[in-house]
Amino acid sequence: MSTIGLFGKLPAHGDFISRHLPSSFISVWDEWLQLAVSGSRELQGDAWLDNYLTSPIWRFALRSGAVNESAWVGILVPSVDSVGRYFPLTIALSLPASTNLFKYVAKKAVVFEALEAAALSTLQEQLDADQLMSLLEGQVAAIQIEASSDLAVYEQGRVVSGGDDDAERYAGLLQHYFKGAASYSVWSASATANSPAATLVADGLPSVFQYGSMLNGYWAE
Repeated sequence: MSTIGLFGKLPAHGDFISRHLPSSFISVWDEWLQLAVSGSRELQGDAWLDNYLTSPIWRFALRSGAVNESAWVGILVPSVDSVGRYFPLTIALSLPASTNLFKYVAKKAVVFEALEAAALSTLQEQLDADQLMSLLEGQVAAIQIEASSDLAVYEQGRVVSGGDDDAERYAGLLQHYFKGAASYSVWSASATANSPAATLVADGLPSVFQYGSMLNGYWAE
């Protein structure tokens, strides 16, 4: 059974909040985000706050091994606590370790849209963590969140057979090519006024430099 939970900062709370996520997720995720936030702030200096506040919502999918034994999908949202300390809000949903993450990202937009709607309502209406959990449980219960299975990949010419459309077949090929990776994460964001749309596949979790680019939309070396 899937677990859905949250971690990070909300304007309705004076410190970090956490709901229904295992410690094995939070310990790795918090350490990564603390380093990413502090490192990107140091790199971007005075521009950091504006970059952070205008950055897009990032959808993510984490392969088993990136944080713990489960696969995870979710969103990372720029947020702040009630005393003005900036730190992202994470909403995450666990999936079986065998999930084809590329296919899930391509075919399950409705899941990410539900998470984003709940997060935006919470920020706009100054809801607290428990109210956000109620929104999440209601919205996610109404949609299918089952894992995406793999298509067959044939070695002759790297052929993917079957599937509903090109997106599903491309996802099958990507899963095939990344199957030997120790761990990876897939990130995607829609275009904003300040950033183009982007998709990132990171080794493990994004580096400080990659996270900085996720904020300001600048990906050049």
